[in-house]
Amino acid sequence: MKLAIETRYQDRKLQLPVERIKLAERVGYSAAFVPEAHGSDCFTVLGYVAAVTDRLLLGTRIMQITARTPASAAMSFQSLEQLAGAGRVIAGIGSSQRQTCEAWHGKSWGSPYARMRDYIAIMRRAANGDGQPLEYRGKDQS
Repeated sequence: MKLAIETRYQDRKLQLPVERIKLAERVGYSAAFVPEAHGSDCFTVLGYVAAVTDRLLLGTRIMQITARTPASAAMSFQSLEQLAGAGRVIAGIGSSQRQTCEAWHGKSWGSPYARMRDYIAIMRRAANGDGQPLEYRGKDQS
C-alpha cells in the first residue's frame, strides 16, 4: 500500500503545511498532492514542495484545464519535472466545473469531454515535440 499526503484548497492566504509534508516523507509516504483553486495555482506550490523534499512524488490534484493553454501546462509540468528530478511528477488534470470555467476563467463550458480529449492530445504533442509549432484541430473550439 502507498500513502499520500494532500494539502487543502487555498483561498487568498496560502498556508502550506511544510513540516507535515517533510514528516510524511520521513515516515515513508509516497506522494504529495496539491490542489488548484481560485486562490493559488498548483505549480508554484509544488515547486516549493519539490525544493523541501527529496523523493516524494509530486502530483497536481487537479490542475484545471481551463486555467491555461495545453502547451503552457505541458511546459509547467516539464519545468517542475526538471527541477524536482525525473519521475517525480504526476499530472492530475480535470475540467473543473461550469461556474469556474465560465465565471472565473472566461471560457465557455462547451463539451468537457471533447475539451479534455483535445487538451491531453496537445499536451502530449507539446511534451514530446521538437520545438516546432503545434498543429491540432480538435472538436472543441471553445
